[in-house]
Amino acid sequence: MITQGRRGTAAISGLALTIALLWSSFGAAWAGGPTSVIMVNPENGRAAALHTTDDRYEQLVEAVGAYRSPTGAKGRPVGVTDCTGCEIRLTWLVHDMQIWRIDRVHLTSGDGIWLETVADESGGDVLARPAVWQRPSDSEKLVGLLTTMEVTATPSGEGAGGPAGETDVASAAEGPTGRPVGLITGSGIVGLLLGLAIGWYGWRRRPDPDRAGLAG
Repeated sequence: MITQGRRGTAAISGLALTIALLWSSFGAAWAGGPTSVIMVNPENGRAAALHTTDDRYEQLVEAVGAYRSPTGAKGRPVGVTDCTGCEIRLTWLVHDMQIWRIDRVHLTSGDGIWLETVADESGGDVLARPAVWQRPSDSEKLVGLLTTMEVTATPSGEGAGGPAGETDVASAAEGPTGRPVGLITGSGIVGLLLGLAIGWYGWRRRPDPDRAGLAG
């Protein structure tokens, strides 16, 4: 007959095994890169998301060079000006909640597309990292994906001639000379526990937007 002490030991062992499984799952997903990306146009309120299981996700990775460490200048390019509707934000996530990279896509009228990027692959506070300005790997593909996901479309009732209109977005894929310069599955109890555990942990460690150099 199993004593109460043995039942307690068995329960603790089971809990330890569960924690070990959750930890190994977390590490594997982090090592494999981000799991999803959220696309937001702060001007017109349009938003969309892609998961790594979607082919368009990999296309977006290639378009911005997401899996390469960002390199470039830290100062704002002369061709990038503050304008309403000229920006789309890409927020890359691990486990669909831990931010590891942010690309602010700046659509200029005469200087093509610029990315204002911060990234931290180590799992630290990405918002504390300095921004780097760089070109996307494939501007045409990036514009095509953003248009397909409908985050660049002008809200209903407004004309398409504004900064974020589809016509101007398409022209942003071209450089100053007019030539091209270059978008959950879980299962079982373990997945549920993993989501709850990481969700609670992420909520406790959520970054303060007031410290973000990219807040706008």
